[in-house]
Amino acid sequence: MLGRKQSCSGDPTTIADYGADDPLNEGSEILWTNTRLARLIFRTLSLVSLVSVSLNTPKTFHNYPFLFHVTYAADLSCVFVFTIEMVTKIQSRGFFSSSSGRDKPYIKSRWCQFDAMMLFFILLSVILQSFEMFSLVPRYSPLSMLRAPRPLIMIRFIRVFLKFSMPKARVNQIFKRSSHQIYNVTIFFLFFMSLYGLLGVQFFGEINNHCVRNTITRAEDVTLNDLTIPDSYCNPHDGSGHKCPKGFHCMKLSPLGKVKTGFTGFGEFATSVFTVYQAASQEGWVYIMYRAGDAAQNWKAAFYFTTMIFFLAWMVKNVFIAVITETFNEIRVQFQETWSDRERISSSSSQDPRRQQVLEGDQKAWKLVTVQENTHEGYAPEIFLKILRSPAYHIFVMLITLANAVVTASISFQHTRDQRPREHFFAKQKLLEFGFTLFYDLEVLFKVFCFSFKGYIQRTIHKFEFLLAICTTIHMLPIKGLFLSWISIFQVLRVMRLIKASPMLEDFVYKIFGPGRKLGSLIIFTMCLLVITSSMSMQLFCFLPNLDKFETFPFAFMSMFQILTQEAWPEVMSKTMERVNPRLTFVVAIYFILYHLFVTLIVMSLFVAVILDNLELDEESKKVKQLKVREESSDIKEDLPLRLKVFEKFPERPLMTRLHRIPSDFATPKVRDSFVSKFVYEGDENQEDGEEDGGSTTEPLSHPGAGDGTHLRYRKIGNTSLISSPTRKIQKSSSIKKSSISNILWSVRRSIRGGSQLFHKRGGTYRLNENVKENGFVPGLNSVVNTSARPQNMDIKLLHAKKQQAEMRRNQKEEDLRENHPYFDRPLFAVPRESTFRKVCQAIVNARYDGKLQKEAIGTQLLMILRCFRPLRIFILVPHMRKVVCELCRGFKEIVLVGVLLIVLIFVFANYGVHLFGMKFAACNDASIKERSKCVGIFRANVFVTKMNIEPRPDFPRPGLVVPRVWMNPRRFNFDNIGTSMLALFEVLSFKGWVDLRDVIIAKMGPAYAIYIHMYVFLGSMIGLTLFVGVVIANYRENKGTALLTVDQMRWSDLKKRLKIAQPLHVPPKPENSRFQAFIYDIIQHLYFKRFIAILVLTNSFLLCVKWKEEDDAPDRINLAPNGTVIPELDDTNKTTLRDRLSTASSALTICFVIEVFMKMIAFTPYGYWQSRRNRGDLL
Repeated sequence: MLGRKQSCSGDPTTIADYGADDPLNEGSEILWTNTRLARLIFRTLSLVSLVSVSLNTPKTFHNYPFLFHVTYAADLSCVFVFTIEMVTKIQSRGFFSSSSGRDKPYIKSRWCQFDAMMLFFILLSVILQSFEMFSLVPRYSPLSMLRAPRPLIMIRFIRVFLKFSMPKARVNQIFKRSSHQIYNVTIFFLFFMSLYGLLGVQFFGEINNHCVRNTITRAEDVTLNDLTIPDSYCNPHDGSGHKCPKGFHCMKLSPLGKVKTGFTGFGEFATSVFTVYQAASQEGWVYIMYRAGDAAQNWKAAFYFTTMIFFLAWMVKNVFIAVITETFNEIRVQFQETWSDRERISSSSSQDPRRQQVLEGDQKAWKLVTVQENTHEGYAPEIFLKILRSPAYHIFVMLITLANAVVTASISFQHTRDQRPREHFFAKQKLLEFGFTLFYDLEVLFKVFCFSFKGYIQRTIHKFEFLLAICTTIHMLPIKGLFLSWISIFQVLRVMRLIKASPMLEDFVYKIFGPGRKLGSLIIFTMCLLVITSSMSMQLFCFLPNLDKFETFPFAFMSMFQILTQEAWPEVMSKTMERVNPRLTFVVAIYFILYHLFVTLIVMSLFVAVILDNLELDEESKKVKQLKVREESSDIKEDLPLRLKVFEKFPERPLMTRLHRIPSDFATPKVRDSFVSKFVYEGDENQEDGEEDGGSTTEPLSHPGAGDGTHLRYRKIGNTSLISSPTRKIQKSSSIKKSSISNILWSVRRSIRGGSQLFHKRGGTYRLNENVKENGFVPGLNSVVNTSARPQNMDIKLLHAKKQQAEMRRNQKEEDLRENHPYFDRPLFAVPRESTFRKVCQAIVNARYDGKLQKEAIGTQLLMILRCFRPLRIFILVPHMRKVVCELCRGFKEIVLVGVLLIVLIFVFANYGVHLFGMKFAACNDASIKERSKCVGIFRANVFVTKMNIEPRPDFPRPGLVVPRVWMNPRRFNFDNIGTSMLALFEVLSFKGWVDLRDVIIAKMGPAYAIYIHMYVFLGSMIGLTLFVGVVIANYRENKGTALLTVDQMRWSDLKKRLKIAQPLHVPPKPENSRFQAFIYDIIQHLYFKRFIAILVLTNSFLLCVKWKEEDDAPDRINLAPNGTVIPELDDTNKTTLRDRLSTASSALTICFVIEVFMKMIAFTPYGYWQSRRNRGDLL
């Protein structure tokens, strides 16, 4: 894969909508089924068939009876045309063997098999509908499940967009590697699921103990009026857990069945895994944790669920994101012909010279400029063009746009007693909006006058402005009910023009949404997936009684979209499971879990991968950037910062002492490096130094770097004489600096041998590590070598080494300044010890110890709140944590840009929500009252007791409270003004509460207006929030130094890391001195023995699928004494037998494992056995 382009040669494989194996050559004979018109007809009929099956539900036919015959006629047409197509292809290809020898037979072509299967299901649907028409079968029967595979025909409609040209071997290799990675992550996920499923069974068991009244003796007699308010779980035994209040006792309600009590719990392994997956989706997991804590022990529930959320919800999800991102990057590189490059100059410039772009720039920057951008094609004089392109004009338009956004957001509705209409609250804004609309219409006319309409409409931004002008003009027409209706979205979208006010924000938006082919393709894929799964679910569950989630296609689509967003998705699943046959509940659970697993882990990871790919550079751009960085690597800054460079201007005042004794009388102290550097001479390499002080000698500096024309010698002072002033000092500091840098680079090239870390710091000094390069070869980037011998890919680690060298030199300069300047780098050196400022700071610090100041100085106490930030000092103490925080803060600019985009999105939808729903959600809390004038007095409101499906007593009402009637907005949100609207949408942005908002919108405005909230959730949550993840990952890669690595380079780097991690198995050799040991060694190393041990491990795990401590459950029947005392009667015979059997089996398995340990110790010896970590774990 790494650069082996010769192995990828071959004929390209093209997948088309008429089959992957159809002839594409111009000279070959093309059947009529492969013509453009025929393929268009087939795709149209595929779409018709999809619409037909989406309308084929009992509820739809009940509302619109004529659709029954319309769908029947459409299906007949599809069957007729697709049958003709199948017969024609069979005649051309042959059924079992190819008649021409050029094409595959019909039965062996996968696309033909798919088409035949879709034709079969359509024909089956027609036959079923014919039987329903003649009343041979009931219309509302489970036989409608036979239509469930029909929505897959949409694949035939969209497979025309799956054309790509690539060798078949490369395609198989890509999908094989991708599927292998996803398979490994899936196994990793299933391991944690099984582990926590088994732990849940042993920790909690069946969580079904509830507090009921003492008068209830059987679980079958429990009603809604016999439970506590709210319903509470309990622990029947002494110890931790919740205890029932006085008048209630703990009873097991399992005899009521799971349909009434719920499907969650840890009674057996399957139910435990189901509960674990539901909790791992972070939807309602806290309620399950509290139930487990009440029914068992609190510490078990806290430990179990916190670790489960960490491993399953956070770690495994991020692993999926990493795998999908890597796979997507590889596919993107391989399919570059399918996905156009982000910054590629349009190749169609020869056809349209007006849009041809060239690179122009100066010393500061380069940019793409349209060749004929400044061409005057309109009717206006040149002075008008200058005005149009002037900055003052753009600033004026931006200010008008900002004023329009403020006026639009100033609409506020209020619920008054006199019941004023909605028009009363936006009368002034309507007049101002008329003026803004007139201004933007004049702006469009002015630009058309300057550019001509043909030149004006070519730019995308002008098309957007023209659309806004037309639609807002229609919005202002004097038609009743048109203002502040659904068309007001165009009035709200004017605020998007403010994005051009910030070039940084505009470039960021273009980087994300500019290359819209990948993101648009992913959105289309998601919509197609939702349509297919919605239609299939509708056909599977539309016949279930009292289930409105899948009655029609819109409701089925909203339910599947709700599962996609993970908001209250267990509610959709549990309601469906309650209404199907009890023997099919497991199948329904598997269906919804597989769909949820796919859309939440794979589809959402694809969004992160696409956004991250848009933030990165293309492969060619990365190579260009690498060359540019290689050229700039020699100019790494070595200067000190300005605050330290100031001290270089001050005279040096080193603290020196006069020696009164000769150095031989005592040990010579350590001499500063800055002081020794004064004894460096400049001279010839072979020059003999005749003048020496006290027998001192000089030696020439001998190293490869000394041959550059600068000859240096260091003067060495003997130990028997005083230090004296040198006779010759440095005259050329630049030569010294150049030679020193050359020396350091030469030593680095000589020391580099491989490894991931270049320098080790010990005792305040830096030591070169001999393990820098993994491949053992380092090119000399700064030395004068042959440039053709350099590798094409830059070594990132060598660049880091040069940066560390520059840091060393800066640190050395800083040490020199610190030695020679007593007040170096001390910000408070100018503040005297007895100054007022120091006293104020001391008083603030000591304020917490003075009782009088604590009562009087409130401001001082507020300053003391800053003590809460003291734990942040851990970032200084832990270098790795500080590194992560620094990398996060370095990407603060991109995070702010993402935040600005989300704020703009919230503002647009909030403003639009005020226009649509302002003053329309308010209602009386008594559902029977529809008018505000009658919303007075009190009424009895039912209260929530439990989620169990338990009915109240026949002679008793449901539990409730008497409350006053109030005219108010429903729930906790409203759209009466921009503030409350933005707050409600911000809550929706976190995937919480949007289902309640959707239900209110449907109840008050109708199902059509639910598009508003679904569109916002899709754009804000699925695209907007994933931008944060993409930005953080992109900044991490950039700071780590891997942002410029291509996919092949990253793969090669990962391969080297894996080779380092890979360790050989420490298996002791076969003993040769003892035959018995050799015999045991052969047994334990045999494949059958290993498989036998694996089967024993699985059997031992299988024993944990059932809880052993059955006595933890409460009784489901009790006896009452005459005085009302509860007398439980428990029969432990069967439970004891179960525990005895489990204990016997576990003991036998434990004996087998002990025998295995002894056999390995005999074969390996105890010392050899202990060397393996795996053996240590088995022994433990």
